[in-house]
Amino acid sequence: YQEGATPSDMPRKKERRPKATFIVYARTFGEYAQIETLLWSVLSVDYDCWLRVYFPPPHGWRELRVRLLEQPADDTDTIHGRRLNAAWPCNLLACDPFWYAEPYTFEFVRDDQGDGRPHMTAVGGGAYEIDVPWSNPTDQYGWAEWNSGELTAASETWTFPDGDSGNPIELPALAGANKSFWLQTNPSKPQLWVRDLGQDWARMRAKTFTRPLFPNTPDPRTVKVRLVGGAPTSSMLLTIPRRYDRPIGEQLPIVAEAVSR
Repeated sequence: YQEGATPSDMPRKKERRPKATFIVYARTFGEYAQIETLLWSVLSVDYDCWLRVYFPPPHGWRELRVRLLEQPADDTDTIHGRRLNAAWPCNLLACDPFWYAEPYTFEFVRDDQGDGRPHMTAVGGGAYEIDVPWSNPTDQYGWAEWNSGELTAASETWTFPDGDSGNPIELPALAGANKSFWLQTNPSKPQLWVRDLGQDWARMRAKTFTRPLFPNTPDPRTVKVRLVGGAPTSSMLLTIPRRYDRPIGEQLPIVAEAVSR
């Protein structure tokens, strides 16, 4: 049921099948062979690569995860190397159909470490809170991801908002050396992953994140994150992937408003 799959008649985001022509050109045979080697080391039917498009500042870049749908036809009418150029029409496959821009990140720590990172405020009872800013200027749902710093022997109990709903969801207490966790709020993905491969996700007792950041909401707003316990160096990194339907452009606010009704 992941995006890009079509296992039923329900409306879904289908896979993307772009067509691209890759042109190889060189001044010497050695350069030609090197470019051909690089091209077919990256493009394969067995694994993915990233097709990235750059735009003039300040627009940055967007990228699409693709692989070869099938091997391209070798329709040259001469021996390779006699001419130091070639054109390869390729059919590509993107199982993840979205174009990704540079993700949004925000990192904070429990106590001030003097390194400029925002820090939490003690609210009593061993608890700490912080208002975390986020936004979603894209034309697709945004799903927050939370990456902890290295955990210590001191137990850490984190509470995160369920997307733009603001409803708090508490994680189980986590602790231990050589241990950290990664929380994905996208309900179609495994949500709580712990580096030591422990079964901590089972202790969530079926509590799941289901709410996204709404599309076309570029204005920053804040959500509350809470920590009980931990150490002064306990830290957290918020990442929000920026997903778009197209390599260029976003969505007009009036269209987003109409679709959301």
